[in-house]
Amino acid sequence: MNKNYIKQTTYYIIVLIILLFTSIVLFHNLLNSPLNLDVDELFTINILYSNNLYDVIKFGNILDNHPPLYHLIMYFFTKCFGISEYIIKIPSVIFAIISFYLVFLLGKKIHSPIYGLTSLIITIVLIPKPWIVFYARGYILLLLFSILTMINLINIINFKIQNPNKVIPFKIIFYFIISSLMCVYTHYFGCILVFCELLFLFIVFHKQIIKEIIIIVTSLTLLFGPWLLISHPNKTPTSNPVFTDWLNWCVFANYNVYLLLLIIIVGILYYIYNIKTYKKEQNYAFFLVVFLFVFPFSLIYMIDKFIINCYQHKYLIISLIPFYILIANTFVILFKNKINLILILLIFCLLSAQKNIDICESNNYLLNFMINNHNKHNKSIIIIDNYDKFIRQYKYHFDKYCVNKDITFINNFDTKQIIEAIDNKFREKNDEYIWLFDTTSVYNIEQISNNKEITIFNKEFPSLYLVKKSI
Repeated sequence: MNKNYIKQTTYYIIVLIILLFTSIVLFHNLLNSPLNLDVDELFTINILYSNNLYDVIKFGNILDNHPPLYHLIMYFFTKCFGISEYIIKIPSVIFAIISFYLVFLLGKKIHSPIYGLTSLIITIVLIPKPWIVFYARGYILLLLFSILTMINLINIINFKIQNPNKVIPFKIIFYFIISSLMCVYTHYFGCILVFCELLFLFIVFHKQIIKEIIIIVTSLTLLFGPWLLISHPNKTPTSNPVFTDWLNWCVFANYNVYLLLLIIIVGILYYIYNIKTYKKEQNYAFFLVVFLFVFPFSLIYMIDKFIINCYQHKYLIISLIPFYILIANTFVILFKNKINLILILLIFCLLSAQKNIDICESNNYLLNFMINNHNKHNKSIIIIDNYDKFIRQYKYHFDKYCVNKDITFINNFDTKQIIEAIDNKFREKNDEYIWLFDTTSVYNIEQISNNKEITIFNKEFPSLYLVKKSI
């Protein structure tokens, strides 16, 4: 049997074992994670309460301001398995596992199987958890399709390098268009990735590939343009962390960013120093990764104040995988020298030393989400609190953002009175659910959950619940 075949098979078996072990760990951690849901996850679950696909698309657009692909996938998933705090997170874990495998394929295509395996391990260790992997939002799906577009782009580049005078086969162009389309239909910021990739193609090949770029741009415009015409982006009341604060909280919360930046710089310099020893395809692929890491970060940072200041910077997720690929480059270099094995192990231990991330650390997110939902869909709010405390801590949010003012205060902890207030609101409004906001740390919500179906979004202080109407 061919030795190369055995070697390739061995790598795939190792990858399979790693992914299997990772899947077990992730699902175990998911089942043992807190029930608290972040404000963005509240958007997801709120949209999933829609009765049909039309409402999912409509309210996903109006309430959440995002393209519909993730919401449609979640709609069919929850129709099959129900809605709960755990179930809505499962697709994200599945998308993460698929993404990990695609990282291996990407690294293998860029350099070699060992490079792909190293990239896979580094991604599994460093990717922010629980923020991305357990997050009931479209970000991990955006990451998945981002990797897929990179793989398809490298296929285009490799073909053009090997066949400079030939037209790129339609099949290769088609795969790139489909993966790009899935990317932009998952999130508007997928457009930034596609733009950066097409810009890289133009920079490298200039007029040689202009026809293909026109075909790609025209196809994406025709297929995504109609959605842009009917969509209604709307600024919602939500906190927007400072750029560096967000990076420290979400992207770099698992490791020392300065150490990783140093590793990346060493890897890039070493690669450039030995650039003549690599194939032309490898060089183009490597500099594509550098470009896709640096350019989106710079682009979003520069235009933030002018164009996207109503959004958070979490869409920089499209640069995570190039970030990890560049780290893997340095690791592969160090692997060549056995003396550096101890250094690798020490660095790996430092990188895997994770901080605890409190995904519900901003209670203003929860409060503002509830108010925004109250305004958009006229959902009632019942607040368990004494009024003095409300005036001191939360009145500002309601006065600034709340429009309908359909708010009921319960100033004691009488369970019967709270249940009666809930039933009265259901009779008055004939809605499927109402918001219950507990600004105290005293009341035991289980006294109500014995009589009503309640979704717990946040058990911290203050607490937020969604009460469903009894059938």
